[in-house]
Amino acid sequence: MLLTQKPVLAPVAGEVAPPPDAGAAPAGTDGLDLAFGAGLSSLHVFVLPGIAADDALAAIVPLDADLPDRLRALERYRHVLAGRRIPPDDRLTPQRRHTIRQALQAFDGRSCGATHREIAAVLFGAGRLADEMWKTSSLRDKVKRLVREGTRLVGGGYRDLFRHRRHD
Repeated sequence: MLLTQKPVLAPVAGEVAPPPDAGAAPAGTDGLDLAFGAGLSSLHVFVLPGIAADDALAAIVPLDADLPDRLRALERYRHVLAGRRIPPDDRLTPQRRHTIRQALQAFDGRSCGATHREIAAVLFGAGRLADEMWKTSSLRDKVKRLVREGTRLVGGGYRDLFRHRRHD
């Protein structure tokens, strides 16, 4: 989300205050990066250069395919301004986070020359492998999918993680 100075033509009544103090990187020539909250309830906001600390702000929200995500981020920032708890970022479910972690571990293992079976032993435990015939094991198929997903993420697919899944 980008923040800039509120336009002069905007109404003054009920004006929103400047952002509260946050963990901020030093302002540079390209602006100021603010961080609010932690973990799943963290929110990062970028204030454009040339904005004074006491200026009333306006959000720049591009009207593009990512508009729903941008509006969710703006709603989360509204909680910051109101001094309320920031709602968790819901772009990734706990299950999806777990799968992403396993996919990246599988990719790392494969990149270091590990076999699918060796990766499965690390991810799922050697005991589970001993109970199944490897050639027909569902774990074998799962490791192959995880390696493919890890490869996709490392190859640029990680950008999709910044967007909500759309059904429209």
